[in-house]
Amino acid sequence: MLDLDSPLWHELECAGGTAEKLPALLRDLRSSGAQAQSLSEEPWRSLWQLLLKQYEVFTGTYAAVPHLVAAAIAQPHGQRMSHINLAAVLVIMQQRPHAPAIPHELAQAYQAAVKQLEAVLVTDLQLREWQEDEYQLLLAGIAAVRHQPKLAMGILSLK
Repeated sequence: MLDLDSPLWHELECAGGTAEKLPALLRDLRSSGAQAQSLSEEPWRSLWQLLLKQYEVFTGTYAAVPHLVAAAIAQPHGQRMSHINLAAVLVIMQQRPHAPAIPHELAQAYQAAVKQLEAVLVTDLQLREWQEDEYQLLLAGIAAVRHQPKLAMGILSLK
């Protein structure tokens, strides 16, 4: 996982420029353990805006995903849906044909985080009865981490 103090953050891209703002947001997320009541709350709003824009991800996204998954794992079951939501959507979008390549120095941590995310998704799916939109997200996330982005997008588009 890329250290939050690494100078590489200044070289990575996110929506609107470099990823230099991401470490502070990821620190806030980790220290607060914030489960969003609304995705318009901070740090969630800024993370969504910087990591994903018009279905596009960025090199900074790949550095952030391991931090999002680690923050999800640190949360109690049933209180990490915001973490899972963002991480799963980013994994889905990373598989789109025009997504940037994962930088070599981030690939191992990113792939390990995707495997951890799969374990979180499968575990949470089995824990309790979820609301329909939560089932939808968990199932789409499982499809994404198993390299089925079209299926994941189809599941997310169901109303």
